[in-house]
Amino acid sequence: MTPDFSERVDDDASEDDDEIDSVNSDELEEQNVRIDENEEKEDVDYKIQTVYFGTNRVRDKPEEPLALRHYSAKRGDSLIIGKSEVTIPKTVHKYGEVERPRTALFGTVQIQRERRDKHFTEYRTIKLDEADFMSETAALAQEAESYQNTAFVFIHGFRVTMQNAIYRAAQMACDLNFDGPTYAYSWPAVGRVKSYVTDLDSALLAVPHLDAFLDMIARTKGVKRIHLVSHSMGNVLLTHLFLRAETLLSQRKPKVLDQLILAAPDIDRDVFSTVAEHMVKAASKVTLYASANDKALNASKRLRDKNERAGSVPPEGPVVASEVDTIDVSAVSTDLFGLNHSDYAEDRTLIDDLGRLIKTGAPILERFPTIETVKTSKGEYYRIKA
Repeated sequence: MTPDFSERVDDDASEDDDEIDSVNSDELEEQNVRIDENEEKEDVDYKIQTVYFGTNRVRDKPEEPLALRHYSAKRGDSLIIGKSEVTIPKTVHKYGEVERPRTALFGTVQIQRERRDKHFTEYRTIKLDEADFMSETAALAQEAESYQNTAFVFIHGFRVTMQNAIYRAAQMACDLNFDGPTYAYSWPAVGRVKSYVTDLDSALLAVPHLDAFLDMIARTKGVKRIHLVSHSMGNVLLTHLFLRAETLLSQRKPKVLDQLILAAPDIDRDVFSTVAEHMVKAASKVTLYASANDKALNASKRLRDKNERAGSVPPEGPVVASEVDTIDVSAVSTDLFGLNHSDYAEDRTLIDDLGRLIKTGAPILERFPTIETVKTSKGEYYRIKA
C-alpha cells in the first residue's frame, strides 16, 4: 500500500544519532515546525524545496501555529491552498529517498530525533489566498531556467498523510532538479491500512476540489505546460474527474496537460480502458507505469473478485490503450506492499525516465533504446529488461 514515509528505518544510522529512550508525542510533533528566528533558511547542511499545495482536509487544532500534521483525514467541503517549505539534507540525501527519523513498533514510536542535516523536515507551512498563491507560482514559472513556464503536480495515493505527500513531492522535485513551481494535491487519506474503503470514498469526494486546484494552476500567468504524476489511488480522483461532465478541466482547450504519468494506478483496468480516451484528449502524452510486484494492487484485486487493476501486470500482460505508453517496470521494482509502494520514486531507473519525459517529451524508444517492445492482440506495450 502507499507508504507512510515516516516509517522508514535507517539501518545505517550511526551510534551517535540522537536516539531517544521515551517519546513525548507532543514534543516530537513540535520539532517539525520549530523555527529558530536566527537560523538561515539556506543552511550549509540542507536546502529548501517549496511545495504549493491544495487540500480538502480539515485542519485540526486551529489555535496552534499551522503545521502539516494539523491537516487531518477529515473531509472538508472547500479547497484550502498554501505552501510548505521543506528542508532536504544536502549531504546524506539519497536519490529517490525521503529520509526521516527512525521508528519502531510499525512506525508508531519515533526513536530518533528529527535533524535538518539528516532528515526531511517541515521548515514552515503557510496558508495563502488565491492572489498570493498565483502570484508566487507565476514568478517561479517565469523565472525558471531549466523548466521555464512549466508546472509539476503530484497527487498521492492510499494511506498517505499530508506531511508525507508534501515530502514526496519535494523529494521528486529535488531529484529532478525541477526549478519551476511544484504542486501537490492532498486528499483526506487516513494513513492506515484498514481504512482502504474509507480512503476510496474520500478520494471520490475530493474530485471537485482537485478540479478547482488544477484550474487555478492552468490560469496561472506564465504556466504553459503542466506535468502531472498521479500515484495509486490518486488515479481514482483523476478517473472521475475525466469522466464527469462540465468540470472546469473539461472546459479548457486545447489540452490542459502536457505529460500525464499514471504510476501504479489503482483503478479497474476495464474502467481505465473507458477513461483512457478522455485522458489522451486532455494530455499531450499519457504514460502508465505498471508492476507485477505491487502487493498493494494485488490486495486491491482480491477485494474486487480478482478483477485486475490498471497498474498491475497479470500473466497476459498489462493494460493496453490507444495513445498510451504502458511500461512494465517489474524488472526494476521492489516489494511494494509496505514501505516501498512508491517504486516509481525509489528506483533511479524510473525517476530518470520521468526526468527525461518531462524535460524533453521524447518518445519511449528514444528514452529507453534497450527497452523491449511486446506486441499483443490488443496493441503493444513496453517492458524494461532486468
